[in-house]
Amino acid sequence: MSTTGNDAETRRRPVRRRARGLARIELILDAAATEFAAAGYERATTNSIAARAGISPGSLYQYFADKEAIAHALASRYAEDVISSQRGAAADDVVSAPLPALVDQIIDPLVEFNVENPAFLALFARPDVPGVLANPIEPIESTFAERLAAILTARNPEVPGGDIALSTQTLILMFRGLMLGVSSLAPDQRALRVRETKAAILGYLRHRELR
Repeated sequence: MSTTGNDAETRRRPVRRRARGLARIELILDAAATEFAAAGYERATTNSIAARAGISPGSLYQYFADKEAIAHALASRYAEDVISSQRGAAADDVVSAPLPALVDQIIDPLVEFNVENPAFLALFARPDVPGVLANPIEPIESTFAERLAAILTARNPEVPGGDIALSTQTLILMFRGLMLGVSSLAPDQRALRVRETKAAILGYLRHRELR
């Protein structure tokens, strides 16, 4: 039995609708990222996000129930980006890379990510993260911590797991200090902070006799 043109067109319509829906979601998330970075989470509204996206608030509500849902969706997108940024640092060659090169491979992508995504800091890297945003960020930090611990374990198989866990937690705190406000610094000031933080991290790792 042959397929008519109308039948084929009917099957294509849901695909086009899904594509348009996904594009609209990305448009809203991009607008929300800009609004959160500019106004902060508390002052941003669904109306202001819709205005930045060039759509009506009613159109926005077709995809997101409220501002919190938008922030959670942004967190998922950021989680994918952070994990992707660390894939190079999780490759097999980091096991034998010199320690300074390893630190570069971990920190440089994180700095680049934060500079390119100021809304991430406005939402999740602030010292007073709102309670409604605490859960979405947890998978990002836990995934990064797991990857960091795996790298340290692979490079230092003789070190007890408890010591690796302690070192991982300490390094996460050092990374947080580096990222806090780093995107707002002038390039020369940012380079200075990154250089000093790398030196502090290297000093800590050597103090712990980790390689």
